[in-house]
Amino acid sequence: MSIQTEEISRAYICIESGKMQEAEEIYKELLSEDLGNRIISGSLTWCNYWKEKIQNLGDFSTYEQGEYLLSCWKQFELMVKTRSKSEYDEKIIYSFKKGIFSMALELYINELQKQEGQGKWEEYRKAGFCYKKLGSYENAMECLMNAARCASGNSTVMAELADCYALCGDEKMAKAMFREAFFIDPLKIDLWYLEAPLIKVLVNEVQQKGYEGNELLSWIPVYGKLLGIFNVQRQLRAQEAGKIRQEIFARQNELKDKTNKEEIIKPRLLNLYFWIIDYMLSTHDSLRNIQQMHLEIKLLDKTVYNLYTQNN
Repeated sequence: MSIQTEEISRAYICIESGKMQEAEEIYKELLSEDLGNRIISGSLTWCNYWKEKIQNLGDFSTYEQGEYLLSCWKQFELMVKTRSKSEYDEKIIYSFKKGIFSMALELYINELQKQEGQGKWEEYRKAGFCYKKLGSYENAMECLMNAARCASGNSTVMAELADCYALCGDEKMAKAMFREAFFIDPLKIDLWYLEAPLIKVLVNEVQQKGYEGNELLSWIPVYGKLLGIFNVQRQLRAQEAGKIRQEIFARQNELKDKTNKEEIIKPRLLNLYFWIIDYMLSTHDSLRNIQQMHLEIKLLDKTVYNLYTQNN
């Protein structure tokens, strides 16, 4: 092993321990001996970036420090995307991820230990995310389940718990929970926190159709159904079905008002139709009633109707 390779390995260990200053010094020394090395100069820039961010942590409370690190990681990911893969070693990305998310995890756990009782679902959720980024899926699952107990019916937590199930290989549970989360409130789900290939493929499919922002979130459950991804469902209670029927009526009226946002109401209404049809089929409702719902879909969006009838 060359001296340079040994020094780079030592820098990785420093980064994983959160010692960005020490890693920066190693890269400065290496760069002085190899001025044209773009990988080393890029690594030095990233060490400096994280050193400055970590120095800023003192300006925030414990929970805010964790939030600040996650925000900085988002920026860092954008920085990495601007670089050609020939300009950096993938190992350094892993080292930064381990160092930053270990640091953030400790902050969230410290915050949880300070709190008593309810109202800490966000801390559990963020600790679960950090565990997930570190590859500790069982611990992530435990944290997210605690978050779900603190915030029952929260679509954000449910989607991230589904993501964890998918990463653990429980695709059936993941599909059922993703379907549920994107039904409850798709607009509250932050896709940045979702990493499983199962959901990434679906998001990419919908993005390719030109949707972004809230429209993207609203159409994900529609195409989840059409593409056979959200194909695991639970049996609705009669009371739940009644609420869906009420919302269908309300959304139909909203759609008649041209001042309302059709691009959000339309996919929501389509998803409501999908859910009520599934319920009608499971309760052996009359063919006439089911066909009426099919007609509603056709009148709302013929393209969706054609895809739906092909696959159902």
